[in-house]
Amino acid sequence: MERLDSLSHLYKEEKNLAQARLQPRQDVPDYVSRAVRRDWLWADRFVPHVQTILSSILAPVAPLSIDRDEATDFMVLESRGARVACRVRRFPRAERFFETMREEITLRAIRRNCETELDKILQGHADFLFYAIAAPDETDFASWSWQTSPSSASL
Repeated sequence: MERLDSLSHLYKEEKNLAQARLQPRQDVPDYVSRAVRRDWLWADRFVPHVQTILSSILAPVAPLSIDRDEATDFMVLESRGARVACRVRRFPRAERFFETMREEITLRAIRRNCETELDKILQGHADFLFYAIAAPDETDFASWSWQTSPSSASL
C-alpha cells in the first residue's frame, strides 16, 4: 500500500508540473523593449499548442503490438536534452500571401538592442526549430513545421 501511495503522490506532483508547463510565461524581464515584450507575450499565447504538438512528436503513441507485448504506451525520443527554438508568425494581412509563407521560414536577422532567434540558433543554442503561422483568429495554427536546426547537423 505504501508503494501505491508513493506512486499516487508522484502522479499528483507530475500533474501539477505538467499544468505549470502549459502556462505561458508571465515573467518578461523589465529590461526588454516594449516591442520585444509585446511580441514575446503575443507568441506565448501559443505555448499550450506548441507543447501539445511537441509531445506528439517527441513521445508518439507506441504501435499496438509493442503496447500489447511490452507494456509500452509511448515511444519517447531519446535525447541528450534537445533544445527547441520556437517561432510563431502572425497570419498575413493579405490572405493571398499565406501559401507563399507556408513554403518559407523567416527569422528576424536584426533587432535593436538584443540578439535575434536567428543569432541564437546559429550560435548552436537550438537543436530543433518549431515554426508556425498563427490562424487568422489567433487561437491555433494555420500551419506549422518541425526542422532540425542548422547548428545540430550531427543529431
